[in-house]
Amino acid sequence: MKIRRGFVSNSSSSSFVIAVKEGELTEEKLLRAFGVKKDALLYPIVSQMAKWFVKYSKFSTPEKILKEYTYGDIVDLPDYLGKALKIGKIYLGSAYSDGDEIEQAMCMMEINFENDELWMYKEAGY
Repeated sequence: MKIRRGFVSNSSSSSFVIAVKEGELTEEKLLRAFGVKKDALLYPIVSQMAKWFVKYSKFSTPEKILKEYTYGDIVDLPDYLGKALKIGKIYLGSAYSDGDEIEQAMCMMEINFENDELWMYKEAGY
């Protein structure tokens, strides 16, 4: 259950975690993960999505995650964060339905996948 303090609107939000197996989170890695070729009709949109994820994903250390989400024990973490910690460098972020068009799409879409370079999980919004 999520508890919001302060003003509550009709907007929705959704959190996501991206674990990069080697190196940093880059637009190129996300584009390869999404699997859309440059000559595809959807490429401009997918490219904007990749740029958005890179811009709004914040790197987090395992120590920060354990401190923020648990009492210091990995078994208290939500399953998806526990998995991300085992994979590699972790990036966290949120999307809001009252943002721009790309952010609205990120908030509403199912975006869960894994390939050789990265793993991504988006939790349901509220």
